[in-house]
Amino acid sequence: MRSNTIKCYCSETYDLEGKTSKYYKTFGNLEDRERQGKQIKQLQQKRNEFYRNNIDMEDIDNKIKEFNEEVEDMQKIRPLEILKLQKSKDCPNLDVPRPSGTLGIFGCSQRGKTNLMVKYYDKYYKDTDNICILISPSMNIELFDDMDCIRINRFDKQTDQLLKDIFFIQSKCKAIKSTKDKGKGIYNIVFFIDDCITNVRWMDSINMLILTARNLNISTCIALQYCKILSKPARSNLNLCAFFGHNFDEDIDGTIQCFLKSEIRKKTAISKKEDQIEEFRRLTDETPHSFLLYTSKSRELKRCILDL
Repeated sequence: MRSNTIKCYCSETYDLEGKTSKYYKTFGNLEDRERQGKQIKQLQQKRNEFYRNNIDMEDIDNKIKEFNEEVEDMQKIRPLEILKLQKSKDCPNLDVPRPSGTLGIFGCSQRGKTNLMVKYYDKYYKDTDNICILISPSMNIELFDDMDCIRINRFDKQTDQLLKDIFFIQSKCKAIKSTKDKGKGIYNIVFFIDDCITNVRWMDSINMLILTARNLNISTCIALQYCKILSKPARSNLNLCAFFGHNFDEDIDGTIQCFLKSEIRKKTAISKKEDQIEEFRRLTDETPHSFLLYTSKSRELKRCILDL
């Protein structure tokens, strides 16, 4: 949220002090501040008329006092209401596209990206007919023990080729699928790619996973430490995004510029880059494992925390 001051002409101030203007505070998002600015200008204009015509000003002064008290109350209450923290021991409710979709999870290490990935698997893909494939250098850590999936410990040229082979198989299965046996003949596959920070930006298979593999019943959940590791077309086509905290301003600025600039401005009325970076820190650093959850289709932004 943001505060501003509104300058109004004041007849009494001019007569008594030789100054033409009086300043009033406004607070809130852009819509709030525009409404308040219009309201106080009308009140001050009415007061000027009463003052010049020697009309009792007690009533109009009470209305101006109520206006100032409303703004003060908003400064105390509204910041707590904007993006209120939603706690959950499980994965938050997501508008997961069916039959396939993409989730990008971004943030620096030790913030909870892998925990969210596992909880996402538990909630939406565990005990289903999906073939789950985990690609992670840390595939043997305890956190992954309960994931029933095929495991690959690196993302290299061989893995890249494996993905392309799977795309080919899926496309063939879809092409020969019997119309009488609807739903059979094509597999449901989910890739979980965790912190493979190699040069995935330029791998065709990664772009295909996010851009076109949804049409082949292939879903993707990818966790990376920095959003720009993905190509711009891939970033632009993610269905869901989760943003954990970053340690450095450069990484936060990249996340804001790529995904959240207009949403943060709409929610908080903050437009200056440095202030948006500071607001991102406040929203993601206040508690451990807190993150922003963004649904690209509905443009819904939530603030969540994994209550581990």
